[in-house]
Parts: sequence; C-alpha cells; structure tokens
Amino acid sequence: MKITFLLPAYSNRPIGGYKVVYQYANFLIKNNYDVDIIYIDLLPPSKRFTGVKGKCLLLAKSIHYYLGLKKNKSNWFNISSKINEEYVGFLKTKKVQDADIIIATAWETCYLLNSLSINTAKKIYLIQGIENWSGDKEKVLETWKYTDIENVVISTGLKKYGESFSIQSQLIPNFIDHTEFYLTNRINGRSLNITMMYHENPLKGSSEGLEALKAIKDRYRNNVNIIIFGTDGRPASIPSNFEYQQKPNMLDLFNNSSIYLVPSHTEGWGLTSTEAMACGNALITTNNGGCYDFAIDNQTALITEVGSIDQMIEKLSCLIEDGKLRERLAVAGEQLVEKFSIDKSGAMLIDLLEDNGE
Repeated sequence: MKITFLLPAYSNRPIGGYKVVYQYANFLIKNNYDVDIIYIDLLPPSKRFTGVKGKCLLLAKSIHYYLGLKKNKSNWFNISSKINEEYVGFLKTKKVQDADIIIATAWETCYLLNSLSINTAKKIYLIQGIENWSGDKEKVLETWKYTDIENVVISTGLKKYGESFSIQSQLIPNFIDHTEFYLTNRINGRSLNITMMYHENPLKGSSEGLEALKAIKDRYRNNVNIIIFGTDGRPASIPSNFEYQQKPNMLDLFNNSSIYLVPSHTEGWGLTSTEAMACGNALITTNNGGCYDFAIDNQTALITEVGSIDQMIEKLSCLIEDGKLRERLAVAGEQLVEKFSIDKSGAMLIDLLEDNGE
C-alpha cells in the first residue's frame, strides 16, 4: 500500500508539524508501507502570497521551480532513505494518482487535495492546529468540512473545536519518541533552571514569556538561571543575564532544567511541552487549547490564562519557592506522558489506513 503525505514547502528549520509527519512516515516504512512525501511550495490561497511582498515571493518561487532550482533534502530530521521525497511548485493530479491513501496536513494542502480529480485513493486530513495565522478563519474551517476527506486530529482540544461546529473527527493523539526524550538526570535536586523556547511568531507568546522571566530574574537574581533556546542566533530582545542556546541538544537541555514555560497563545498540541515533561520538567503552560491531553492543573502542570504575564510570574514564583510541588508536578507529568508513544499512535493510524469502511 502506498501512502502519500502532502506538506507545504520544505523547511530547513525544525517544525513540530513536519516532525510528526516524518515520524509517522518512518513508522509506516518499518511496517512495510511505501511512503512518499510531497512538498508543495506554491499554496494559494495562503496569506503568504497576498500584498506586494507576497506576490513578489510567489513570482520568485515560480521562477525558481521553472528553472529547476528547488533541490533541497531534509537535513534536520533522520528520514528513512526508503521514503521518496518530491518537491513541486503546484500540485497536479498525476503526482498523486498512484497513491492508495493521500494524507493532507496544512490546511492549504487539504484545499488543494479537495480540488483534484481523484476518486481511487482514500483521503485523510491530519489536522495539527487551528491555522488562522496562515488563512482566513472561514477558509481554514471550510477544509474541515470536505465530505470525502476523513478528519484526524492530534489533540482533544482540536476535536472539541471541530465539534463546536458540528464537525466530526478521529482523535489520534500526538506522541513522544521515548528513545529521544527520557530521564537521564534525577528530578529531585536539580538546579533551578527555567527554560523557554523563543519564536518570532507572536502566537508563540515569547514576548510575554520574556517579560515574566525578566521579573523572575529581578526577584530571585542568582538563585535562578533562565535558559532560552531557539533555531536562530540570539535575539536582541533577550536580556544579557539570560543564557541563550541555538539548536541545543534537547535531551541535555531538558534534563538540566527544572521548569519549562510555554507562553503560547494557541497550540494544536505543543510538542516541546510533552518532550520537556518526559525529561522531568515541571510544566507551566498557558491555556492554549492544545494542552488538555497532558496538562492537568495542579496535578501534572500549572496553567495560566493566555497572555497573562502576572499569572506566569505567580506560577513561576510558586514553583521556585515550593520545591516539593515542583518535584511532584514533574514526577506526575513524566509518568503521564509515558502513555504517548509512536507505537500506540502509529497503530491507530494504521487501523485507520486499513479501514475500508465496511
């Protein structure tokens, strides 16, 4: 059986949604499926191609493909050599007509899949977020409603969002690669290192997170260490008394951290949250819609309202001053996320792939 995943343009930077697709693709290869990944660079009606700047970008990409210059290969994730990766400008029917199952990912890829004349393949939409940031709410939601494409969501929050519009979906929860994220350093007795991911997208809430952490550093000074990490060089907005790590070894980073702060405005899941929990961090997260499967307030995490710097300061202070609470949350969180594995979620995906509707 041949499975074809549709992704937006290739990214040379780590992206959580891409990582999930790559992990599923590798899992399917191990289970004797044929897998293609098709990257589609030109995705109207994306917001990326609106306005003068967007139209210039669209023209540049079109010329790039016409001249055959797009030859990237994945360089930040170990994708099986048995997976066929293809790079196209616009998606045409002939590229996917031999697939038994086609899995769309970003909403624009589902929009394109729905526009193609394909009657032989089973079509699935792997929904990993509410992608209003890249498209109008109505256009994005429309892709959830296609009658011949089966919706799969990665979190309870996304399932509930769809149900609020009377849209049904199957939940296959995200997972952790427990060979990549696990305890190497005991939870009790760790130094007070507070970690946060920096991202320039305002929806990740980095600016609010930094403001809260500045207040914490001013209050507790040398009693706490603040560690920010990201994919780019050190952003100018990060204070000089914060440590910054570019593309760190995440296993080492999380195993030397006590508290992980997630200030996002919205998440489909929040991969780094569960990865940090698997490494023994006490989680503080906003109520971002993607955390319901693993963040239980005062049991496995502390939860703040989105955008509330004051609440972030309050929760951080609470965990700094109460070591027993910090360790209790970390232990409970680490135990809870053990149940999320590629083997379990992959088996659920295979059940769906093999289901012929009878």
